[in-house]
Amino acid sequence: MNPIMELAHKVRDHVNHPWKRELIFSDRVRWDKVCSCMDVLEDTQLAIDHFFKLPAFSGNDGGYLYLYGLLQAYFLQQDATNNLSQALFGKSVDWENESEKIY
Repeated sequence: MNPIMELAHKVRDHVNHPWKRELIFSDRVRWDKVCSCMDVLEDTQLAIDHFFKLPAFSGNDGGYLYLYGLLQAYFLQQDATNNLSQALFGKSVDWENESEKIY
């Protein structure tokens, strides 16, 4: 399984633990934010994985659209990760210092 999907499943299992779910669910907006971020992470990873299984293509064959879609999926993952961090820990991800490779 893909590392992003593994982490997403671990986080989902963690927040679905009964007493943690009750704590987070008490704030419905926070709970909805956590759930939607997790869905975005998983869905975009499926899109990214699918991109790398596509046959070779050129700029005249929709290649730019596929490439921009891939870049958008990465952007959505970063945005979802940041929002998930805000919902769970009350702080944004410091991409420059915490994730130098991504930055």
